[in-house]
Amino acid sequence: MTGFTDGIVDFDAQAEGIRSAVQTVTVKLAVIPPQPTFTDVTGYVRTTAYGLAYNRSTGKYVGNFVITNTGSINLNGPLHLVLKDLTAGVSLANASGTYEGSPYITVQGGLEPDGSVTIPLIVDNPAKVGVGYAAKIYSGTF
Repeated sequence: MTGFTDGIVDFDAQAEGIRSAVQTVTVKLAVIPPQPTFTDVTGYVRTTAYGLAYNRSTGKYVGNFVITNTGSINLNGPLHLVLKDLTAGVSLANASGTYEGSPYITVQGGLEPDGSVTIPLIVDNPAKVGVGYAAKIYSGTF
């Protein structure tokens, strides 16, 4: 029953000239949310973070994070850099969103073998504490 929405349907059958009684059925279709299509590719990349420097004009720390594909296959995009276990009180000012409570930055496009992408980081660290995190890289759509 393609193209059908919620509603009432009358069913009957006919075979060899004999017709069945009409049965009325109320149909309520379930809405199935789209399933995530992403893969943890952390084991296929090398990550390098370049020191955070304080920007006096913005009051934030800025730096770069480089992801390099060390595998032999293309990594399909988009790619997501997730900063798990980010130090308490520190936030990623240029985050694209959060995944499982951790901020992430999305990079459109994939990575060929030996290809690299540089991601700018803007970190809000009002207490000026040491910044720690565990980087995870995902390929696909959250």
